[in-house]
Amino acid sequence: MTNRRYRLAQWGTGHSGRRALRNVIEHPNLDLVGVYVYADEKVEKDAGDLCGVGPTGIEATRNIADIIAARPECVLYFPATHSTSIDDMCALLESGINLVTLVA
Repeated sequence: MTNRRYRLAQWGTGHSGRRALRNVIEHPNLDLVGVYVYADEKVEKDAGDLCGVGPTGIEATRNIADIIAARPECVLYFPATHSTSIDDMCALLESGINLVTLVA
């Protein structure tokens, strides 16, 4: 097993996103560095509160620049079905960030 840590951001906190977020927070080799949300009422909420675990110190945002500035190695891109954005995905990839997604 490796001791390497990976910097990840979660994009979307719906059904699948919430599960992924919890797994990132609880994984010993993953560091959560950002959370993108769609709902105004989730903005500035702690990532842990959004998925039912303890506070993480990572606040949710609706600003892609915040995610890019956090310098994740990878974004887990689980957008709301109606909110998939090729422009957002391209901006993340152009910034050197890898994507893992359920989007087909």
